[in-house]
Amino acid sequence: MIQNDWQKNVTKTQIATLNEALEAAVHEQGDMDPRLYGAMVAGIRSQIDDLEKEVQEYDALETALVLHMESRLDIGRVLIQGRVARGLTQKELAERLNLKPQQIQKYEATQYEAASLKRVQDILAALELDFEVDIPLRKGDRKQRHPQIRRSGRQPASSSIPNAQRMRQSRFVLDPVLLYESTGIDLEYTAQESTELDALLVSGGTK
Repeated sequence: MIQNDWQKNVTKTQIATLNEALEAAVHEQGDMDPRLYGAMVAGIRSQIDDLEKEVQEYDALETALVLHMESRLDIGRVLIQGRVARGLTQKELAERLNLKPQQIQKYEATQYEAASLKRVQDILAALELDFEVDIPLRKGDRKQRHPQIRRSGRQPASSSIPNAQRMRQSRFVLDPVLLYESTGIDLEYTAQESTELDALLVSGGTK
């Protein structure tokens, strides 16, 4: 995972070197066993693809609107991506936390494995990051018929079908795709419920 511009430049240099090696391999098969040759070329291409993907993911953070977490193990990655997305260097983040830059470097080198919960909370606050997910309490609970839709004030909606007036006045933080990726919960309405919801939206929230 690329964490700064210097690492990005190093990665791009590695890509250029691998491309040169690939081009040379294409023209210099010689008497090499076709299977070994094919495996060698495939290996080089795979490395190039992986490195190019890392560069693309790093560049995409400049305009990212949301960061994805699929499990609790992703918190370290999200903290690093959050810093990059905010346009902060490790030194600048350290200054916000009154820490030495080396401490942030150590945290990011292990994706915050050794960081305390308090430290993680401090970094989330420094980066102005917040998130809200519903966590299933049982492993097999992949779906929930009526997930609670919460506003930024963290107050649950009063019914399973959101009122259109309430939808206009409140900033919802529910993203069906993010919800499924984070918790495995599908946001599903029956056909009748979807029809009722559409009718509410059209009528302005009155029946």
